[in-house]
Amino acid sequence: MHIGFEPVGTMAVPNLEWALNIVQKLNLPEVGLVIDDFNLYLWDLLSDVDLICTIPPEKISIVHLNDAEKIPFARLDQTHRCMPSDGRIDIARYMQNVKDSGYGGYVSIEVLNPGIWMRGPEVVIPEAYAKGMAVLQSIT
Repeated sequence: MHIGFEPVGTMAVPNLEWALNIVQKLNLPEVGLVIDDFNLYLWDLLSDVDLICTIPPEKISIVHLNDAEKIPFARLDQTHRCMPSDGRIDIARYMQNVKDSGYGGYVSIEVLNPGIWMRGPEVVIPEAYAKGMAVLQSIT
């Protein structure tokens, strides 16, 4: 079993660097990070995104790929996620750093948005797949 620690920008773990330090100090092969571009954006506008390429790939459990709606930043919360490339996050840079880390594992689309869910899985799943693959295929 592999355990993924997902920092979500609380006072206890305010950024990706802290989260990585925690995982490294644990020094357990089965513990890694869940990297989520929306959380990184919500914390600090993705200012630590370049740190991703320095994370050992075996310390990344899974990568979440989503985007943030184009609404005033102060109103953004977890329900304002949208499909990759439909929002305001520099997901190309984010995913390039993931690739540059050497990570080759799973990438999941995580849109915690009730408006998207209402469209039903028969619509949302193919759209998520197409938009996610477009992003992954666009990075070098």
